[in-house]
Amino acid sequence: MRTIDFLLETLAHFIRLDSGPPPGVPAHAGGDFETELITLCQAQHLAPIVLDSLDKLSLGPRLSHIAVERLRGMARANARRSRQRSVLADRLGEAFSAEGIPCMFMGDVVSASTLYPSSGMRHIRRIELLVRESDWLRLESVLNRQGFCRPAGAPPLENPEDVLSYYQFFSPCVFRNSSGDAVKLRFRLIDIGPPEHEIPVWNRGGARIPDGETIGVLSQEDRIIGAVVEWIRSGFTDLLALMDIGLLITKGRNAVDWNYIARTLDEQGFYSSFYLALDHAARRLRIGFAHALPVAPGAVKSKVFRIAWRLDTVDHRRSGERCNPLKFYFLECSRFSRTVALMKQLAAPQKHWISAFFGRPYSFRLRVRYVALAVSGRLYSKAA
Repeated sequence: MRTIDFLLETLAHFIRLDSGPPPGVPAHAGGDFETELITLCQAQHLAPIVLDSLDKLSLGPRLSHIAVERLRGMARANARRSRQRSVLADRLGEAFSAEGIPCMFMGDVVSASTLYPSSGMRHIRRIELLVRESDWLRLESVLNRQGFCRPAGAPPLENPEDVLSYYQFFSPCVFRNSSGDAVKLRFRLIDIGPPEHEIPVWNRGGARIPDGETIGVLSQEDRIIGAVVEWIRSGFTDLLALMDIGLLITKGRNAVDWNYIARTLDEQGFYSSFYLALDHAARRLRIGFAHALPVAPGAVKSKVFRIAWRLDTVDHRRSGERCNPLKFYFLECSRFSRTVALMKQLAAPQKHWISAFFGRPYSFRLRVRYVALAVSGRLYSKAA
């Protein structure tokens, strides 16, 4: 058995919550198996889940003492950082609420607190929030007071319209503090392309702005959409996103509004890619997802999807790598008008975007550098 297959079986057992024993380490596993298991657990932050599975085996973990201690050390470090970031998320939520700034938590923080037996089992890599376009300036002010700032190369802009147009293109924006904690702010679920209004997302989420409840979480349906898009954007390497998909669907399969998901994705132009990614997740985890999406993409689209994303050769040891966001958008968005609009933005960027991006006065040389970064796929990663 390959190490990745053992790991996927372990994750599938955790998601299904079977009463039977979890998969054990193969009897013939040697040093290479242990080395690769530790490498994968470190890259994917899965040591707590693997240890939980091994501790339930009646015959012992079949791993060397050194390997088990390495896993326990990683699990303790993950749990410690996750607890610290969970407390930090609560503090930021209180700061936004005190200023009357609506936001909804999404991603790691929500998954850790709602999907797993304890928050320490799910590593929190960053704090992620959905925010409103009109609140960008106030958000930045609050985050600055909390010790967070944006990376060099994207200084504050004086004109509010410039700030808004800049972040409408570069959303999400990542703020960091001196400890390396990251806060990712976004105002749409799919974070590249033209500005979009997320009114249904806000209406379905936990924030009830007219009633004074300004801090909430995304609805289950929007969390599923976000997890699947995150998994695709990682090049299908992110096993934490895969875990979240499985848990979100299996824990609430009877409560998911699949019609809302289908309608939202069709409007965004990502229905086919979402459907195929969900089927791929079910195969990877060997779980029959009982989704009710109405129309399956054709065989040609399915084959192109597998070839374009190289699904048979995914390297899970490199989960930190992100796919080129333009590749994601151009391959998966079925709205040709949006694709054309994005190409126009890249080919003819506004001067104040270029100036803000590099932190220097506009010049033709900077325009050339900007377009080159966009075409190579490095523009988005530099901005974030």
